[in-house]
Amino acid sequence: MLRFHCEREALVTMLVHHRARSNSVVALDAERRVTAFLERPDEEGRRGVESTWVNSGICICDKLVLDAIPSGQPCDLPGFIFPKLIPSGRVFGFGLTSYRCAIDSPQRLEEAKSALAEGRCRIPLARGADVAVLGCLSMDNPTADQ
Repeated sequence: MLRFHCEREALVTMLVHHRARSNSVVALDAERRVTAFLERPDEEGRRGVESTWVNSGICICDKLVLDAIPSGQPCDLPGFIFPKLIPSGRVFGFGLTSYRCAIDSPQRLEEAKSALAEGRCRIPLARGADVAVLGCLSMDNPTADQ
């Protein structure tokens, strides 16, 4: 994902996954450029945007994006920053097509732990790395486009 981001000189690369009728919609062109992004759209807002790609909540941002965040006030990147950047043509989606688990409850944390223990999810780590597992991602091909 980082290589993908750098090769495209992206401002933002969002990790996206397929899920129909989620709380976000991400439309991508053939180069995986984001052409539309809706965060928590109502039915009217969804009209005309046909995509099953959704925001996974993980992204890589260029320093220019971080500099655009207003200081001293809360800021929701998907809600306020990303939509303003789409016209630049430098916002991309990196597709996740394998296992994912949103860890948003004790039950989901147990699901992620089981997935790791059963080998349904791989997290490649550097030797001697000290990590806490907060999320769980596994790419179909761990050597491609990471």
